[in-house]
Amino acid sequence: QFSLNTSDKRELKIVTADATTDGAGNVEVFFRPPIRTSPADDLTIDITTPLGEWMLSDDENGWTNSLGGFSDFIINAQEDTGIQ
Repeated sequence: QFSLNTSDKRELKIVTADATTDGAGNVEVFFRPPIRTSPADDLTIDITTPLGEWMLSDDENGWTNSLGGFSDFIINAQEDTGIQ
């Protein structure tokens, strides 16, 4: 996983195959989903603490409390692409 900050959103990506190099320092990385907007030159990617921006996808979220102070919860979310 890695994330990148474009001009309008932080995007979370998942690497789908091993990276390949050409011996000259160039690396080709295959990932999903595709980048939504063209990034700036020399954009830094975050591989240490990758993050994404998410929003609730519906109002049907659940929470249950169990004995001993344990809780289970379900949150339905989708990546916030900023596309309306």
